[in-house]
Amino acid sequence: MRVAYWAVANWRSMTTSGILADVAPTILEIMNIKKPKEMTGESLLDSLR
Repeated sequence: MRVAYWAVANWRSMTTSGILADVAPTILEIMNIKKPKEMTGESLLDSLR
């Protein structure tokens, strides 16, 4: 399933798409927790940088 997300960072806003599996790895990266190897998704934070 593809999901769209909207984010605001450093007063920039952007819309991009990811997959539902990307949500948990993104939250883990924000919390500075290593993503388990079983997770297939990728963090969406790189698209905000």
